[in-house]
Amino acid sequence: MPSTPSKTKTLLVVEDEEATRKLDPVKRFVLDQKSGDDVYTSRLTENTRTQKAKKIYSLSPANDRFPANAQLVAEDIPIGTLREQEWSSMLTPASKADLINRADWQGP
Repeated sequence: MPSTPSKTKTLLVVEDEEATRKLDPVKRFVLDQKSGDDVYTSRLTENTRTQKAKKIYSLSPANDRFPANAQLVAEDIPIGTLREQEWSSMLTPASKADLINRADWQGP
């Protein structure tokens, strides 16, 4: 007796919408043509790296009656630039919505 193919369909049920990870829209990911079909890169962010240094500011010079007045002030000195960019192959919010709409499952 030949076996008949099953007519049941398998559905992926996502109970929690946040269970399926997606790209963060704040970081503005765009499709990277050089890396592959499903690889997205975020915008390049540049931050200035600083180092704390103490500097002496002379408020008044010394004279025969009073000593010099000076103040010690902390100052941020830039020492370099830090460039950050993220790569990801997670779903975009639009493609995730398309997949959920394609399933079109209303539930029990």
